Amino acid sequence: MNYSIGLRGLQIAQRAIELIGMNLNNAATEGYHRQELSISPMEFDARFRLTATSLDLNNGALRKIDTLLEQELARQQPQIGHVQQELVGLRNLEGALGTLDSAPLARSLGAYFDALNGLAVDSHSGPLRQQVVSTAQAMALELRSLATYAADLRSHIEVQARADIDRANGLIREVAQLNGEINRVTIVGGNSNLLRDRRDQAISELGLLIDIQTNSYGLPAGMVNVSAWGTPLVMGTVVTEFEIGTDEEGRLGVSVKGAAYYQTDVYGGSVGGLLSLANGLLPEVQNGLDSLARELITTMNRLHVQGVGAHGSFTSLTGVPVDAAATLAQWGVLSPPRSGLPVTDGVIRVRVTGPDGSVTMHEVAVDAAVDTLGSMAAKFGGLGHVTASVANSSLYLSADTGYTFDFLPALSSSPTASTLTGTSEVSVSGLYVGGENQTYRAVVVGGGEVGVSSDLAV
Repeated sequence: MNYSIGLRGLQIAQRAIELIGMNLNNAATEGYHRQELSISPMEFDARFRLTATSLDLNNGALRKIDTLLEQELARQQPQIGHVQQELVGLRNLEGALGTLDSAPLARSLGAYFDALNGLAVDSHSGPLRQQVVSTAQAMALELRSLATYAADLRSHIEVQARADIDRANGLIREVAQLNGEINRVTIVGGNSNLLRDRRDQAISELGLLIDIQTNSYGLPAGMVNVSAWGTPLVMGTVVTEFEIGTDEEGRLGVSVKGAAYYQTDVYGGSVGGLLSLANGLLPEVQNGLDSLARELITTMNRLHVQGVGAHGSFTSLTGVPVDAAATLAQWGVLSPPRSGLPVTDGVIRVRVTGPDGSVTMHEVAVDAAVDTLGSMAAKFGGLGHVTASVANSSLYLSADTGYTFDFLPALSSSPTASTLTGTSEVSVSGLYVGGENQTYRAVVVGGGEVGVSSDLAV
């Protein structure tokens, strides 16, 4: 019996040496946990009088694992994956947009406004006009470039999300398979430590991709269940997989494979980060670019329509339909309206100048709900000294001989006098040429009755 005890001790020592070698060889292996031999004194047998100092294998090799620490690391993995993916996307956007003082868009905007300021000094200068056109084209090119980049980035995000979810599905299947193997080995009393390491490493990698939760309560020996975003993914050895797609509003989302019910506001893991970029951060940037382009177009059109050419006011003018969607797309707007720019209610102010230099101001009301080109032509034709007609979906305006018209902002030459009394007619003349709107206070000098007393002045 003493020989048996000695032989058993040698076997334990041999096993310990094997574990030391395995620990050293796997020291740099990701997911590997150091193992130690579990030994305890042999039971004392009064019949054979065995010594209590001999050793015996008890539970084989034990994994040296801090359960609480491992659980916290697993909890942090989805957040790390989400933040890392968002950081990559934001760096890509930052590289394209740059800073306010160095980005190509900022420089092109500055050059455009500088050219406009130069033209304001000498509006008849041909070179200055050409400079405005050139800088506007450069600015539009930069906006189109950014719009194309944003669209390409959206496509890249979707491709990356599909690749990540495919990787996640592979890990889900691997976890379920290892669950089964661990259970079989554990039932027969074998050592499943390496299988558990592989399974836990797969779960850790899965956490970087999607927002997972794990539990093992009430499960067969060694098994772990995994769920994500409220969906059970691994139930013992049974798996449920995900897929990536878009919902009715075009937002990127994740769904159980085959269900086509896409969650678009999920958080956690690189997939959550990609969906956050696609559905939140990137659309905000795109909408900002769209708003900038639309505001530039609208403001310039508003100024354009109130201006006159180098030859002064118009004797004739033709309004032709334009493809607003194509026009906006040329400026880089990602979501132009489908059927032209919307018409809104308002007033068009028309200034008519006669051969003697007399000026009359008119207002043409626009009712977007009922007005047509025909009705607008009738309104313009009723101004006097202006003829209007419609042909080939275009509106033609023509002034009588000696008359001109324009849309310059000016005060009405015949202001409302319903609240005034007296015998003199109130009239306003002149054209405001200041750079900005200003408020003036009129002070009446003298005494008497307005429109009657000759010594009254303002």
